[in-house]
This record gives sequence, structure tokens and C-alpha cells, in this order.
Amino acid sequence: MDLQLLVLKIIEGDFTSGFTVALDVETITQGQTRSQQRDFYGRLPPLAPNLDLHQLHRQWVSEITTARTGQPQRRRGIKVTSKQAIASHYNQPQTEQKRALQQAMVQWLTSPEPGWQAVEKEIIRWSERGTGETQLVIQLGQSLYQSSSPTAFTLAKLPWGEWPLLKEQNLNLVHFAINTCQYGLPPAPIANLEAIPPTVRLQRHFFPAIRILHVLGNNEGIDLGPDQRVLAGLSHQGKKVEVVTLHQPDYQVLSRNLRDGAGFDLFVYSGHSEASFDQDLAAMLLGQTGTVEGVTIADLRLAFQRAIANGLRVAVFNSCASAKLAEALLDLGLSTVLSMQEEVADIVAHGFLDSFFRHYVQGKQSIFRAVRSSLTDLEEYDRRYPGVGWLPVIHHNPSVAPPLWAELRQQPQSIRRTGLWAVGATILVLLLRWLGLTQGLDLKLFDLMLRSQPVSTAVDERIVVVTIDQNDLDILRQNGLQSAAGADVISDGALAEALERIRRYQPRWLGLDIARDLPIAEGNTRLGEVFRNGDRLLVTCGFADQQGEQLLPPPLIDPQYLAFINFPIDRDQIIRRQLLYGEFTNTESCPTNQSLVLSLALSYLGQKEIAPADSPVLTLNNVAFPPLTAKSGVYRPNEVTGYQILFRPQPRGVVREISLSTLFADTEQRLELKDKIVLLGYGHKDQHSTALESDIPGVVIHGQMVKQILDAVLDGKPLLTTTSQGAELLWILFWVGVTTGGIVTVIIFDGSRRQQQLVVIASLVGVTGSSWLILWSLGLWLPLASPLLFLLLMLGESFIRSGEPN
Repeated sequence: MDLQLLVLKIIEGDFTSGFTVALDVETITQGQTRSQQRDFYGRLPPLAPNLDLHQLHRQWVSEITTARTGQPQRRRGIKVTSKQAIASHYNQPQTEQKRALQQAMVQWLTSPEPGWQAVEKEIIRWSERGTGETQLVIQLGQSLYQSSSPTAFTLAKLPWGEWPLLKEQNLNLVHFAINTCQYGLPPAPIANLEAIPPTVRLQRHFFPAIRILHVLGNNEGIDLGPDQRVLAGLSHQGKKVEVVTLHQPDYQVLSRNLRDGAGFDLFVYSGHSEASFDQDLAAMLLGQTGTVEGVTIADLRLAFQRAIANGLRVAVFNSCASAKLAEALLDLGLSTVLSMQEEVADIVAHGFLDSFFRHYVQGKQSIFRAVRSSLTDLEEYDRRYPGVGWLPVIHHNPSVAPPLWAELRQQPQSIRRTGLWAVGATILVLLLRWLGLTQGLDLKLFDLMLRSQPVSTAVDERIVVVTIDQNDLDILRQNGLQSAAGADVISDGALAEALERIRRYQPRWLGLDIARDLPIAEGNTRLGEVFRNGDRLLVTCGFADQQGEQLLPPPLIDPQYLAFINFPIDRDQIIRRQLLYGEFTNTESCPTNQSLVLSLALSYLGQKEIAPADSPVLTLNNVAFPPLTAKSGVYRPNEVTGYQILFRPQPRGVVREISLSTLFADTEQRLELKDKIVLLGYGHKDQHSTALESDIPGVVIHGQMVKQILDAVLDGKPLLTTTSQGAELLWILFWVGVTTGGIVTVIIFDGSRRQQQLVVIASLVGVTGSSWLILWSLGLWLPLASPLLFLLLMLGESFIRSGEPN
């Protein structure tokens, strides 16, 4: 709710010559105070010679505090100077003094003084511009107190609510308060107090009942039972209220309770209080008759500071002449206090407290509006106590928005809203993941992590890739080994020659990444003999891919020397997985269930006496290769067929590459191919992309995949694996808990500022992210898209909430 404060400061002067005044305009929007106008100066006119407001005020006080005939003397003040009965008659109600004071205020405040008229016009102008609630606060400057204390005290006690301007139709919603001290800044932070224990903050936020400390002071000659029943009845109205009542406590008991770690939101004092004539001293009267002790706010300064630090927002003094008590609490940092200007009849005190809480606990009325409504209700006592509506006064620091009832413990509502938002965001994130809509982001983050991770560029001496490109084909054609001019595939004769040349180097195994199911040019018979008689030669085929294309094996090939060359390609045409086994034994297109990569790796390891263990999970030399399943990773069930593992790509160059021309030019066999795994394939076609690079020949990718298996089995390098669907769900919920916990921690520990939110959340996310990096370094890939999406949603909610009033 927007709040506009019109602060009329009475700076200096006297009733004879007039007063210098200045109007400030402040707006409070979403808890932020913004100055609209500073020091619009004007002049409060002098009093007419026939008016004496001080004397008229004292006469009214005498009238309202004098007992009526037949009425017991029940007033919430000890200073009772007279019990003389004054006759009361229906045709002559005792309102002469009230009327005289009222008329004097009207005559004074309707002066045609130009400086005063300018101030009134400015008040009207700003009140008409206000979009929310408007409050008028009368402030008396400290210089006025120092130069003329009696004048200041009189100004503080005058019934400013009788100002005719405030009764005009367009200003009837302007509420009124008065301060006897000047407040222009928020309450200063309380110093020299130990930190509030975390348990106190947790208790305040998770047990949202509004706590009221009700002190029943000395009750000699008065009845405090109705006050107690008013507060006790709040819980019967369905309000979450906890009332702690102290019956005639002594100083120590009151001080101890004010320092209660659970904190209080409201302080209410009912009973006798007293004040000196010039208001230099004011005290609550505690204890039973005979043991009465006066306790000032100064006596309880540290205890009240602790109560304010623990959350005290509002105080109510339902006792006589308690304005000085209220101002002393404002000096300690409390923002809003209600008091009684003069002695108040017991029945009036009962009525005011009941009416005030009845209006205030509705939750939608400010304290100003609730007091205004209560003053209307007090009209029923006005014939017996003329001017009784002038007694209750609001003391308010205009730099702080007065809290609504619902805002006394608003923070738990923030926590509950954050919790509901977190639940909704979690459901949304899990739904998006279940629908596969986060897959693309997960895969891009996977690529980013692979690219940012340092990798070794050392060349692997166990694997050599021989590539055939267009330049090699042209050289072969020039030497009469390649026919069919313009063709981009190697002929059978040239391929047979290449395979026989490689075999002379005595490689450990040779893998052919070229399908040859139909004869190409001359040399088909020779190539068939190479296939059939080739020792340690793996020939390839390919089952139908997503486009339906398939590669048939050469005719009459022994199936034990056959392997498939397919690998999964993601929707963005990037290779992130490799297929080790497939269920293709009974198919005619490619009758093998083992990939070229795995066949080469197993053959190489077999000569080192390393064979697969008897286990459902491929295990070599105690290194397990857990497969991707339909319930793990970011892939959909229809994308995970066969025995797939994640592929960790390497930068091109870690697997040594030579061209076919280099192979043919090495007539002295100087190339180091002995005891190595050699792959032969095209370099100018069949190109693909990995997370690191694009346009990589398929035969090179096969070489990197073989290297990944050998690195894991022989060198102990970690494989990239995923975990179960349940574990991934726990991982996402872990992020949910950390992020939500961080935001709730910010709320609990008074961190409404965005800077504090960012620091806390960034720290927690940093810790969680470090955990992710550790797991990643160990080879475990956990999804990041869902946690990061949840984090963004929660940060969005946090920033929205931080812009709202506390």
C-alpha cells in the first residue's frame, strides 16, 4: 500500500509573534521512502490577543478530569487533585471548556495570514495528488523546546484534529499524528547488542503467531479486567495471537520479559502512569498498593532496545499522561506508539482499547485509520467527558511506514510463498524434463563442460588412422591403381593393395571403415581373397540408420571378422554416444552384434590377456562400462537402444593420422605400424561433429572411441557415466533444497536486500556447483538444465519479493 506523509514541522516562534513552519512530503512505496518535497516554508499566525490556548487547555483538562456526581473516581493516573462533585444537568452539559478550546483552535487555524494560507493550499494540493493513504504528522522542533519549553508542551497537547482544513470533504481521509520530537530519518541501528540467536529468528518465522506483551500495572481504584479480556479475545476471533500477560510485575520481571528471545510484536501497558507537569519525567507505575514503584523508559532502555531488535513494532500506553513515555520509545527506535495526552477515565480506556483492536486486527486498516475509527466510537462518551476524542494520540516516525496488522509478522508469509513457488517450480521443471524439453539445454551444457575441461594433447602410440581423401584417389589414378575417373571411392584393386601393404607392417589389428558389398571397378576377386584370408582384419557393415540406409557386408565373409560401424547421432547432429553392442545377430543386413570399436579394443586387450568378465555389465580389467538405459541420462527411451555408453571426444591429433599416399610412398616400411591398431577409412567424406570439433571423418571418431576404451582399461582414466533416474531426481531435489534453503535463509536473517540474496545464493550455488564439478571429474554426468532452470525461477521470485514492502 502506498503511503503519503505530510510532515508539518513547527520550527520556532511563540504564540505572540507566530511560528515558522515547513512542510515536507514523503512517499513510502514498497517499503522505500522517497522525498517529494523538502522545507516548503510558511508562517503559523500569532494568537489573537483575547486567546490563551494554554489556559483554555488547562481548563478543559480540569473539566474532563473532575468526577461527576455519583460516579466513582476511576482514572488511570495518580495525580488526582480534586474529588469535588459538579452538578450535571441534561440542559446544561459540561462542555463549556471543550467548546471554548475548540473555537479557539478554529479561530487560530483559519487565519488569513498569507504564509499560513500557502501552507494549507500546499497540503490540499499534495493530498489530492496522493494515490494511497495520506497521513499528516505534526512535528515540534528541538529548537522550540530549547527556547520555550512551556510553549512546546502546550503545542504538543493541543487538539490539532479540530483544524478545519482536516474536516473538509476532500481531506476527510487524511489521518493525523503528532510528535513532540523531530524525526526525519529511519531509527538508528541499535549498537552494542549481541547478535540475535538463529533459533530466535527461526522461531519468529516458523511460528507466525503475533506475540503481545501485556503489562498490567498498578490498578489502585481502576479495573484492568476489560483490557485483559480485549487482548484475550483476539484469539477467539480466529487471530493467531499469543498474549503474555504480566500482572503487577516488578522492574526485574518486566525487564526479563522484554528481553525474551522469542520477541514481541506489540507492547501494551494498562494501568496507572504519572508525569510531571512540564513532562520532564514520565513513568509506568508497577506493583501492588503499598509496593508501587515508578519505572521510566530510561530505566528499561536496554530491555526495550532488545525487544525492538527482536521485532517489536508497535506500543500502546492505555494510561494517563503517557505521551512522554511514547516519545521516549520513539527515541529508542520504535516507529509507532499510541498514548493518552491527559488523565483518562477508566471506562474510556476500556472503550478505546476494545475499539482500536477491533478495527486494527481487520488487517486492512493502518494504525492511523484504526485510531481514527476508534475516535469516532469514543463519541458515545463525549457528553460525560467532553473532548474525550482528543486524548488518544499517535506518535510516529514519518520515515517508516506504520505496519498493518497482517504485516507485524509478514516474513512467514514470504517464506510460505517462497515454499509454494518452489513446489510449483519443481513440478514445472520435472514436467519439462519428463517431456524431454530440457534435453537440448542439457546436451549443450554437456558440450560446454567437455570444451572447458583440460585434455591431454599427447599422441596415442597404440592407434593409427590411415585416411583416404580425394588427393589420394587422384594419385592412385595417376599410377594406374584407381579407375573410374571422377569417382570419390577407392576401387577394389586399390583397396586390396592398401590392405596388403598395411599387413606387411604387422599391425596388431586392422579395422576397415569402408563397406564393400558390391564390386567397384577391377580387383574385386583380389579384394575378396584379402577379406577371406586376412588375419586380424575386421571388415565392416552397417545396419539401417535413421534414414533407412544400410551397408551390407562383403559376400562370403566369416562373421567372426565382421563388425558394424554405426554410432548414435543426436538430433543436433553431434556424436555424444557410442554403441558397443546391438541386437542384430539374426538380421540379414549386418549379421553382427559387436561394433568395430569394441571388436578392435577387445582384440587388442585379448593379446594382453584381458577379457570381459562374466557379468551383465561389460567389465574389463575390473573397469565397468555401465550402459545408458531408458531411465537414465537425458535421452528418451527410444533413443537408447542397444548397449550404449557416453563418448568423451578428444581433440583431433591425439590419434595419429597418415594419408594413403604416405603409406604407398613408404617403400622402405619406415612407418611405425607394428603392433598397433590401424584403421582405414575415408577422410573426405562420412564426416561428423563432436562436442569439440566439426567435420571429423568417421574413421577418426572410431579411433577416438577405441582410445577411450583403452584409456579406461589400461590407464585408469575415468569414463563418463550417468546414474539412475531416482538418483538424478534426488540430484535435482538437492538443488531445489539448496536454492530454496538459501532464499529462506536470506529471508529469515533479515536479508531483504538483493545484494544479500545474490551473495547467499551465489555461495550456495557455488558449493553445489563445486560438488557437481567433483562428480564430473570422477566421470559422473548429472543433468544441469533442470537445476539451473529452477534456480532462475527462484531468483525471479526472490527479486519480485525483494521489491515488495517488508
